Formats: sequence, C-alpha cells, structure tokens
Amino acid sequence: MTVQASRNRFLLSLMPWLLCGFMTFIVACQPNEHTSTGPTETSGGGGNTGDGGGGTGFNSKMYEQYITKLETLGIWKTEISKVLERTSSFNPALLNVLQKKTWIFVPQKLNRIDAEKMGMEFRTKDYEQYAFQTEGEVWIDSTAFNSLSAETQAYLIFHETVMDLYVLSKVRQIGDKNPEDFAPFKNAYCNRLKDLFPESQVCATTATAKAKSLYSVLSAADYPKIREATHLLMDSTSEKTSDEIFVHLIGLGFDERVVGSALRMVPPEESGTKGLQDLIGWIKNKAIDESCVTKDLETNPEKNQKCSLTLSADKKAIVINNGESSFHFQLPTDENTFTVHTRHLVTQESTVKLSYWAREPEDENGWSAVPSFDILIHYAGNGQPASIRLETTSALPQEKIWIFSKIFSLAPGIGFQF
Repeated sequence: MTVQASRNRFLLSLMPWLLCGFMTFIVACQPNEHTSTGPTETSGGGGNTGDGGGGTGFNSKMYEQYITKLETLGIWKTEISKVLERTSSFNPALLNVLQKKTWIFVPQKLNRIDAEKMGMEFRTKDYEQYAFQTEGEVWIDSTAFNSLSAETQAYLIFHETVMDLYVLSKVRQIGDKNPEDFAPFKNAYCNRLKDLFPESQVCATTATAKAKSLYSVLSAADYPKIREATHLLMDSTSEKTSDEIFVHLIGLGFDERVVGSALRMVPPEESGTKGLQDLIGWIKNKAIDESCVTKDLETNPEKNQKCSLTLSADKKAIVINNGESSFHFQLPTDENTFTVHTRHLVTQESTVKLSYWAREPEDENGWSAVPSFDILIHYAGNGQPASIRLETTSALPQEKIWIFSKIFSLAPGIGFQF
C-alpha cells in the first residue's frame, strides 16, 4: 500500500468523528429518549419570531429534553389536584392548559418581561422572572422553581394556566367587536381550543391574515386581574363554591366560551307544571305578543303573521288562529313530558323546556300522526317571564307547516309573581 493510499484510508476512518464533532454545534449526536410534543417557540415578547429553525439547548442538553409532564411532579397529587377538586365547574379548561401545553423546566434565567407592562411600575428592578409563556409552551426557570415551597410552585403553575385562559378570553372578545381584528389571532386561538370545543362555528374556516401572537393582547390593566384570579383559585381558606369562583372569573373578564358554560341544570319545579300553569295564565290574560311564522310546504318561504292565541274548550291545546286557518298546539300531559330546567349562573336567567309527543286526530283512513312538541319558557334574572317559544313537527293543517319559532315577548313588569 502506498503512503498516499494509507493517508486516505486514515482520513476516511476519521470522517464519522469529524462529522459528529461538527454537528454538536447544531444537535446532539447521542440518541434522545425524550420527544418534543411540539415545535419550540421562543421570543422576547411572548410570541413567535418567525425566524428559521435550528437545534438549541443548554448545559449539554437539547431544550426538548427539559420538557416535563406536570402529572409527574410531586405537587400534582399534593397541590394541583386539590385545586382541580375545588374548581370542578371549569377544570376541563384548566386541564386543557395543564396537559396540552408544553411545559419546559430549564435550569437558566429567563428574559424578564417589562415591569410596567405587568402593572408593576413601583417595582422595576428587583423581581425574578420565574416563567415565560408563548403560544404553545410555558418556560420555567427550574432552579428558581425548585427553591420554592410546594404551595408556591402550584401558585406559579396556576398563574400561567390562568393567564393562558385569560388571553384566549380576551382574543375571543375581540372577535365579538370586530372580525377583522380577530383574524390575525384566529388560527392560533382555534388550535388551542380545538379539543375543548371541536364544533365551534368561529373555527369552521381558516384565517389567511398575517398572524399575531395571542399574548400581544395583554396590557398593564390585565395582569392585576390575572393575579386576582390566580389567588381566587389557590385560596384554600375561601368558602366559595366552584360555581361562585366561576362567576367571579366571568366578572374579571374571562369568557364563558373559553372557561366553560355558565348554564346549570336545576330540578324542575313539580315536573314543569308551574311553567305550564304560567303559560295558560298568560294566554288567558292576553299577555303574549301574538305572532307566528308559517312555512309553505312546496316553495318553503317563511312568512310572519299576526296570530291570536286562545285555549281550547277542554284546555288541552292552544288554539293558534291566523285569520285563514287555525291549528291546535297540543299541551303536554304529565305522563309523557320530558322537562329540562336550566339556569345561567351569571345573569340568573332561567328556562324551562317541555318536550313531548302528542297524538293528532285520526284521518279518514283511521291513521293518526304523533308529532313532537316543544315549549320553551324563558324567565329574566328577576324571575319575570321574558319570552315563550312554541315549536312542533306537525304537518297540520295539510297545506302548511306551522313553525312556532317566533319569540313571543312579554313586557317587563307584566305583573306575574314568582
């Protein structure tokens, strides 16, 4: 073998080591037993910079290796679970953040967020940044975290959780005011809530607007609300119920479409008979704004009409007459009525829904249909009746389908006592 051939063979044998040495500047050469649950996003302003990607790490580890499932922490059982038990009304929303976001515990200091932005103009220098949050990740200074008591560690975890839900709430409320302002946040918002609300209509389409960070909506006025909400969750000495905490959160600006529904099922009074008696009384006293909607079977157009409402002689049906024809809207009987009574925690409005089937008169061939009927009675927060809605699948009279979906409004203070 020539000297040149021997030298070439020696250089070839060094190539894997040279290559690996070069790659240590980019990614680790050794196999990684941890896998990332999502792309790493880092920036100084709480959002994605949009720069090109590259492997990053600290202290001879990739950042992905610092990803931690919160359930593996000792405080999950001793602290976090207690808070979740106390907040059962809305803990699906809390769990969505605790379990779906990527939590990265890294042993290094984090960039500090400007004190004035956090509403702390009085304290601009001597505070520590324990955590930093982006669209899909929560970065935590593990050295500082490990020096905290178990209670304070849980406080930090829930502060970040509450902040995420507050940001999502504020973004959603932006959409109520102006869809164009909401468009830059829409895709990130929908991605965050796709597990909680997969049928959300606002997320039916994808936005094409240039994306903005969700966290860019935060202002100095928001941080005190986030701190108050965090303390509300963490105060184990408070006697507030889960629903009372929920109502307080709504008052602080959290959105019901993000943290959970404020509608609660309550036992119907006497299986809905009170609501039915109220309805009969309103018809007798002409208290209902008498209007209805008819729908033609063939051409399908809807038509608003003036209708009169009276009770049948046997008081088993509401007679609805529009001047051209009339229809008997069958009233329910106790044995076949399904009653649902709901109350809204925040507004104190309530509804009683009576759903049932009723047999119609036989035709010339002896056949009798059994269509469905729904009565929805809505009460205002002060207990006064607000509206009544009647719906049926009945096809009588034959030439029209009657859809009683028009809201029959009752004027405030009509005089009924509840």
